[in-house]
Parts: sequence; structure tokens; C-alpha cells
Amino acid sequence: MLYKQNNELKLATSKVVYTKNGEQFEQIVGEEGQQWWLDFAEKWEHTSVIGFTDMVYTDEQLARFEEIKDLDVADGIANNYVMDGVIGEGLGMLALQKKNAELESLLADLTEAVLLGGM
Repeated sequence: MLYKQNNELKLATSKVVYTKNGEQFEQIVGEEGQQWWLDFAEKWEHTSVIGFTDMVYTDEQLARFEEIKDLDVADGIANNYVMDGVIGEGLGMLALQKKNAELESLLADLTEAVLLGGM
């Protein structure tokens, strides 16, 4: 899950599990930090923090984050790409770059096969 801090895209490191009026919720902890949630729950009697859980990302998600962390795209589009690999509007150039890399790799393989006598 992503959030912006000082206009910089960040990966959340934890989620808060809390109750509000008896109903349970989960939400990423962004730039506000965990202490903010604890202070908030202490201030409002209808809210209580159950705990925090660490966010775990796959290697693929981390690689996708590295690809787009410096791009200027909408948060939801960036999040969908990092978490699920969905290339949304605004990431068209990234899709073209990926396709180009695939084609270059295929061309290199074909060129090698031809140079080695058509193995």
C-alpha cells in the first residue's frame, strides 16, 4: 500500500487494526505514524487500537515500486500497479518500455541462434 509524504511515494510499513463504535477496521499507517493512532484512540472513547501489523511485500511488488516511485501518477493507479501489476492510465510509457525490453530480449535470443548456425 502506498502513500505520499512530502510529494514522495512511499510504501507503508504497517497497518493499524482498530475499532470505532464497535466496528473493526484496518488502515495503512502513513506519514502520521503509529503514535498518532495511539493518541487518537486515547482521545476518543469510541475508538480503540487493537494493534499494528507489519506490511509484507513480494519481491515483484518491491520491484514494481522501484519502477514507478519517481513517476508522477495518481496514487490509486500507482497502488494498483505496485500491488497487483495492473497498468493503468498514466503508465502507458511504462507498458511500452516493458514490451520493448521483452522484444529486445527476444531479438537478442534470435540473433544468437542465427549466428550460431540456426540451433
